[in-house]
Amino acid sequence: MGWFKSAEEKAAEKREKELVEKYGEKDGLRIFENKISEKKYLEEKEEKKKKAAQQKEKAAKKNIMDWVVDENNGVIKLWYNFFHGFYWATDQQNIKWLGDFDWREDKGDFLLCEHPISTEMSATKFIELLKELIEEDQLFTYSTWNKGEKALPGWLVEHDYYSDPVHIFTKSYGVELIQEEQKYKDLIIELLTKKSIKMTISDITAHIKHDKREHVKSMLENMHKDGDIDFAGSGRYFIYSEKKKTKKTKTKSAKVEKSDKVDVKSELKKYKGMLDEGLITQEQYDAKSNELLGL
Repeated sequence: MGWFKSAEEKAAEKREKELVEKYGEKDGLRIFENKISEKKYLEEKEEKKKKAAQQKEKAAKKNIMDWVVDENNGVIKLWYNFFHGFYWATDQQNIKWLGDFDWREDKGDFLLCEHPISTEMSATKFIELLKELIEEDQLFTYSTWNKGEKALPGWLVEHDYYSDPVHIFTKSYGVELIQEEQKYKDLIIELLTKKSIKMTISDITAHIKHDKREHVKSMLENMHKDGDIDFAGSGRYFIYSEKKKTKKTKTKSAKVEKSDKVDVKSELKKYKGMLDEGLITQEQYDAKSNELLGL
């Protein structure tokens, strides 16, 4: 009879109902009608989910890069606070705080306060994406800067993770820093050469119109290390003027020039003859020999 259903039909109806409830009508029927196996369907679903997550992460990284470049001139400063987790500031107008992180009891992480990218992005995720951008050479720190490139300013180095900021920046920002520091180094050499006096770090900072004394101090230390300038102690630096350099080497150069003009061999023979004839003493002869030989 038509109303009677076999065990197989009942099992099929049950299977169909379960699949529809589990995967939705469209996908459930596809599996039930054997248009796709349940295993294949789950693999495809997982792959789509993975691609969607990758796209979301890619978009989040782009947002971070846009934020660093467009709103922060290519750099952010990152600190770590034991009680509040990570927090950061821009490099504009000294230190302008952007906010820190609030602890979310329900999710067990920090939420970025006043975050311009996404109010739903956790601190953990934000730091994770920053690290990935650094690994991908889209962002840099002092320690990850390519050693083949020109050296970054020394003040960027992180001495203490808990008290010094970690500067995270774009490559163009790093290049600009190097060019800017070279400009100030040229001004320092010009200043010290022109003044020809020993100058303090504060005086040098004021003369070259730099707004950060610690940065100038770092530059001077590196310039002294490289032999570009001289250090007089007590935080004072100088460069010998050309006049002083000439005076310092005058004696040696004079001896060399004299040796070039005089026939040393003939002169020595002449004075040796005078010694043999008793016209001069041994002491006088030795003195003249040393003069001729530049000793």
